Amino acid sequence: CVILIAVIFYFWHYLNLLLHNEISAFLFSVLLLAILPFHYMHTGFTVWYPYDTSSILVLVLGLIFLLEKKPVAFYILLLIGTFNRETTLFLVLLHVFVNWKFRERSWIVKHLCYQTCIWVFVKMMLYLVYRDNGGELFQMHLWENIRNILAVKESAVASGLYGFVIIAS
Repeated sequence: CVILIAVIFYFWHYLNLLLHNEISAFLFSVLLLAILPFHYMHTGFTVWYPYDTSSILVLVLGLIFLLEKKPVAFYILLLIGTFNRETTLFLVLLHVFVNWKFRERSWIVKHLCYQTCIWVFVKMMLYLVYRDNGGELFQMHLWENIRNILAVKESAVASGLYGFVIIAS
C-alpha cells in the first residue's frame, strides 16, 4: 500500500515536470488508480506479484532522476532496483534516449557501459548467490506475452474489451 501511494505521488511529480501544470499532472496521476487494477488483476493471469508495483516505482523515480539531472541518485536507484527486477535495464536505455540530443556520443557510450556493468554485476551476483535454487538466470517472456495479446479470443474472457485491457496493460 505504501509503495502504491508512493507510485501515485511520484508519478504526479514526474508528470508535473513534463506538463508544468500541477492540476493536470494530479488528474493524470490519479488515472493510475483506474489502470493498475486492470494491469494486475485481469483474468489472463492467475497471480500478480507485489514486486511489480515497486518496479513501477523504480521506473518512475528513474525518470524523475533523469529529468532533474540527478546522476548519483539515478545510479544508486539502478543498483538497488536491479536487485528487485531485471526490468531496470529499461532505465539504461531511457538514459540513452533522454541524453541523446544533449550530450556527446562518447559521454553517452561511457555511461551506457557503466550502467550495463552495474546491471550485469548485480544479475551475476544474484545468480551466484541463488545458483543452487531452481530457475534460470533470465526468463524471456516477450514472445509469450505477444502470443497472449494476439490470441485474445482464446482467453477466458470472451469480451472484446479484454483485448484492449491487455494491450493497454
